[in-house]
Amino acid sequence: LTLVRNDSFVAMPVGEFAELSFEGPRGRGRGGPVDVRFDTSQWGSAFASIDSSKGATRRNIHFFDRCGTAALQIVLWSKDGDSAFDEAVKDYADPSPQPVSPDSDSGPGWQSAADFAKAEDVSAELGERVPAFLQAIIDNEITVDWRIPARASEERYVGPLRNLRARDDMEGWYDVGFPHFTTHVGISDIVRCACTKQTDAESPLIGMMDAQDRLICRIAIASDPPPAAKDAWARACDTLMSA
Repeated sequence: LTLVRNDSFVAMPVGEFAELSFEGPRGRGRGGPVDVRFDTSQWGSAFASIDSSKGATRRNIHFFDRCGTAALQIVLWSKDGDSAFDEAVKDYADPSPQPVSPDSDSGPGWQSAADFAKAEDVSAELGERVPAFLQAIIDNEITVDWRIPARASEERYVGPLRNLRARDDMEGWYDVGFPHFTTHVGISDIVRCACTKQTDAESPLIGMMDAQDRLICRIAIASDPPPAAKDAWARACDTLMSA
């Protein structure tokens, strides 16, 4: 499991790092539903832990950026990797760890709301509009390209959405289910949605922002959609954005 979070979204795909590539400090890991990008130049610390919950023991590696914000968490979902994990921790553990002093500023972040500065936007009744928008994607079986950015990483999911459920334990939060992928969504944190297109021929691209005008997710229809799905996507975007 690779976990990327910001204050309003938590992405948790379960898969393998079948491919790992780097261009300078920027890396990408892919495998099944996992498609995570990260910028190691923004990373400041890493910690390994072994946690037990509900009878299961999970080995974890947590990466944090230089501000002390969570950048990426990798959870071993299978016992097959336990010995490799233990060896890696033994090889790379700092024998004399020092207290971490987070920087006050760690750069502009993986993505910016500036991409949507000139877009059509709406900020009213989003507590009802956003769940209805997500449910329309499910009902119309639309394959989406969903990206959840943090300051030093980004999780990408391309596929259908399966279900939408309000959480009983966290008011204003929903679980969005995918095949082998779950996202927790803080609907109450979304204060603005914006819609933009690079050209008139392209399908709408939706960006969602929080109260600090930080981009907390972007969602579009996947490339080369069938005409029916493209029309359904346009209708869902119109419903979300209409005043």
